[in-house]
Amino acid sequence: MKYIAATLLVLIMVMQNVYAEPDKGYRITVNEESAKLTLIFRESVKYRLRYTEKGYLLSFDRRIAYLDLSGALNKLSPWVQTMWVGYDTLIIKPKSNISAKFNKLDNMVIVLFMPKSTVSIERNTIDTTNSGLALGRAKALLALKSERPGEARQMIMGLIKNSPENVLLILDLARIEESAGRWREALALYKKANKLQPYSINIIAAKKRLLNAHGTKIAVAAEYADVGNLTIEKATLLDGQVLVNNTIFSMDYIRLNAKDEAMIQPITGEMQSYDVVRHQYSFAAEIPTGEGLQSFFLYGGGKDLGAGWAYSLANDNGTGLLGINFKEPWYETSEAIFDYGYRDQIEIAYRKSVLGQAIIYSELSLNQYGLDSVDDAAESYRIQLGGRYTFKPISNGFSIGYGLDLEDIRNRASGTDIWQQQFFPLTLESREMHVLDFGWHQNLKNYLSFNSRLGYEYDRQSESHAPFGQIILLYRIKQALEWSFDFQTGLPSYLDRDERYIRVGSNLTYFFD
Repeated sequence: MKYIAATLLVLIMVMQNVYAEPDKGYRITVNEESAKLTLIFRESVKYRLRYTEKGYLLSFDRRIAYLDLSGALNKLSPWVQTMWVGYDTLIIKPKSNISAKFNKLDNMVIVLFMPKSTVSIERNTIDTTNSGLALGRAKALLALKSERPGEARQMIMGLIKNSPENVLLILDLARIEESAGRWREALALYKKANKLQPYSINIIAAKKRLLNAHGTKIAVAAEYADVGNLTIEKATLLDGQVLVNNTIFSMDYIRLNAKDEAMIQPITGEMQSYDVVRHQYSFAAEIPTGEGLQSFFLYGGGKDLGAGWAYSLANDNGTGLLGINFKEPWYETSEAIFDYGYRDQIEIAYRKSVLGQAIIYSELSLNQYGLDSVDDAAESYRIQLGGRYTFKPISNGFSIGYGLDLEDIRNRASGTDIWQQQFFPLTLESREMHVLDFGWHQNLKNYLSFNSRLGYEYDRQSESHAPFGQIILLYRIKQALEWSFDFQTGLPSYLDRDERYIRVGSNLTYFFD
């Protein structure tokens, strides 16, 4: 019996340790005018807030009785009269001359204490009773929605001259810059707003969104693709990006293992299958230059080094790009994988946001494809057009998209095999691929999102067609760590279009900012 009692005691202790969920605890910041209490949990937390006679009552979605805030109460004694922790509740009663403001940021609950006589942290927001400011801001936002961003920018900047620390005006200007593709200017404005209003969840989220897309991060990924007899296993062993003084430096290293069970025809004319490993790596620098951006690239992984240059300009009319690539590794066909394919390219691209609900894009490129054994394997011009429309305000998550991918292949090199039959070292064929799809985006929780596209693809040149589908799951493991899963199927662009491809990939990204 005593062994049973001892076992139960051990189990109870273990369960208490499990359910105690010992979090990181708390952090206190004190200065002359205010004090801040930050409760830090291991994962995202939810709570309800209401005011009672005993003080502010926070009801959490989990047990928090393990928290020991006695030390916090001692440090906050000039601001706080009572602080009590229950099973899943927390009561905080500020002193009579102190006000408290509550904010939540993912896995943190932030409480700011300030004297009631002190102007609150919201002092920089617009006074809605000021009809001049409110009317001017409304006119600017209407101009932005009417596709007149230049006029909207001019109006907001005029208002900012009279209210340089008005947070809502700063945020309006940031949204205008972001809508025009000028993310650096938008990020600087979000940072300025964050200094004026450091505990605003919306401002922090906007700043973090841009930093996640363009800031310092590192990632690893794995991908598996199957097209008929060809299987490709791709591992991104390093994909890093660093943001330094508005300049982005990036590099990636990819290991590709390809197996083709079918026979191919290299330049010798011999027929064979293969199992090969290829490597790709690239270095890039994106540097602000005047009103635009210059990007420089260095490519490796083929038999020779490659290089590239691009210039992009974002303004109220959209974002334009001009790029040139020389000997960029290109492994999109079975022959290119086997014989170290590469591509020389000149491209012109344009992208524009319309009314905040649609995005249109276009790209024209001139391409020359080569293999290690054949310099001029094929030439082409390629046109890509498309767009996506989101059904706002009915639904921010539902959208419809269309894309055209047309490539006209010319001047293919040919050879003669051992049977004196003509063959092509690079089996590229012209295509006119159309795809129509419906998309759905949903944030399932504040750390999990779901993106999907479902539609149909049709190649007018080969008269082949197939359903198209894509599913992407994004899971924020921690505040700075994100995992994604990607599944896609449809018609391949370059490989055998009588087949259907299946691609499965996973990516793990760590964000430093």
